[in-house]
Amino acid sequence: MLRLLDFEMLNELYASKSITTASQKLYISQPALTKWLHKIEEDLGIIIVKRSVKGVVFTLEGQHLVRYGQTVLDGYRKELKELQGIQDDAENTVSMMSAGSLTVHLLPKLMRAYKDVDPDVRFHLRYAGSNITAQGIYEREADIGFIRGEPGLNLEKAEIRTEYATIISSEEISLKNLPFLPRIDAEFSESARLFVNDWWQDIFDVSPNIAMHVQNIDTCIKMVREGLGYSIIISSDVYEGIPGLHVYPLKHPNGEYVTRTDYMVWKSDKYLNPCTRSFRDFAIEYFSKLPKKQPLAY
Repeated sequence: MLRLLDFEMLNELYASKSITTASQKLYISQPALTKWLHKIEEDLGIIIVKRSVKGVVFTLEGQHLVRYGQTVLDGYRKELKELQGIQDDAENTVSMMSAGSLTVHLLPKLMRAYKDVDPDVRFHLRYAGSNITAQGIYEREADIGFIRGEPGLNLEKAEIRTEYATIISSEEISLKNLPFLPRIDAEFSESARLFVNDWWQDIFDVSPNIAMHVQNIDTCIKMVREGLGYSIIISSDVYEGIPGLHVYPLKHPNGEYVTRTDYMVWKSDKYLNPCTRSFRDFAIEYFSKLPKKQPLAY
């Protein structure tokens, strides 16, 4: 019996038409995705895709399965919303998805400020990575998303703020020595990992010396404070005010600071109920009044 995850993976493969692209978007290896596909074909007794020089081509049976899977997923999402008390026509509900430190450091004050304006508003918030949040808004799993970096999809967006990427260390370090120093990485989202890797490859022709992979950013900072290595951080929210850290802003080879912009995204006004449109407009004005971030160095 196919699971919801199986249908979601089939949808991604159908949209990508490529094992390589689908595996990247699903955050699994190509061999694992191929093995999964063969298992599904064996269980169902059909051929779902055929390989070609341009990628994969879905057979008639495979196309039928994708259409059926979309019906199953749409039904599931509708029932889930109803169970959670979030009807599509609920006039006072704002359904949101949010990524990373934005959920912790940005949304509580924003939501509190709007609730002062509209005490009857109901919020439904789901935490996810930036890529998953953008995809969720595109597929209308929620109405408003808060992401780090460009959405990569055809979504409306409003700028929240621009962050400066930095290196943090408990000791003074020379940036030219980074390849020889131990680096501590938290569990980055895929977009954050690619962001850091792109900068590294622009600056160095050797791989970093990654000494530790830790579960979250708080653990990462504790390890750095104990002198066990340095880390590359994109959000200053997580270390501002913490004593004992040396902070070095990253720069491109041309001397410009390495920055990433955070966005609020939504699919289209036609999908937003009046309350959500009001919240969206309030948030845009709220963000415009936030103090502008500056590159930190201390």
